Amino acid sequence: MAIPFLDEIEKLINEHGSAPILKERLGLIQDKAAEFERKFNLLTKENLVLRHENAKQKADNTRLITENMALKERLKAYEQPRHDNLLNDIEVKLLLYLASNKNKTPKQIAEAIGITDAVVDFHLAEMSGKGLVSVYAVDLWCLVHKGLKYLIENKLIS
Repeated sequence: MAIPFLDEIEKLINEHGSAPILKERLGLIQDKAAEFERKFNLLTKENLVLRHENAKQKADNTRLITENMALKERLKAYEQPRHDNLLNDIEVKLLLYLASNKNKTPKQIAEAIGITDAVVDFHLAEMSGKGLVSVYAVDLWCLVHKGLKYLIENKLIS
């Protein structure tokens, strides 16, 4: 059988014993809240710094893109016309020679540009197949309209 008086004392002891524990827990919660607030303030400052750096990087990126475009435009002025899309160097030499020397034999062409007859024959046949040169009479070669057009379009003659 329980004594009612002891129950009251036990209740008082439990209540008073709980107060320090609650106070301690409340102190821990306040410490944690202060730590979270400190971290929040640090992250807010870091966020502002990163936003500023990001804006600066975007501005630099825009400036560099503009500068790159300007340099590409300037570079175009220095580019040489490209004629390698259709012919090699020997074929270009042959076309240039035939542009100023009409109706020549492969032997005459070979002597003039310093290559063998066989190489001239090969390249004349190749260019004839492309419609750039034509044989005229017996073994006399000449430049045709398409060959002249090639030279003009590629700024090899004017």
